[in-house]
Amino acid sequence: GNVESFLREAVSPPSTSAIRNAIQILKGIRAIEVETDSTNNDDLQTLRKGDEEVLTPLGFHLASLPVDPRIGKMMILGSIFRCLDPVLTIAAGMSC
Repeated sequence: GNVESFLREAVSPPSTSAIRNAIQILKGIRAIEVETDSTNNDDLQTLRKGDEEVLTPLGFHLASLPVDPRIGKMMILGSIFRCLDPVLTIAAGMSC
């Protein structure tokens, strides 16, 4: 669904710029993809009405980790590439 419209309904909604920054970070690490409306031929960098954000498989796994998404991606990739111990050391330093 559309994350921004969902979060606007919250009791204490975050600012629009905070939501857009979070979406850009998640798109940058490929945790979400934007499915565009078929009638929307505009630039794909900007969300338009009718666009929906969808979790990727990476995003699904990141959602279960209680860490910053960038650190979570590093941890997942460290596990995949079998170098988790040094990655966890780096992640611990980054999360301070």
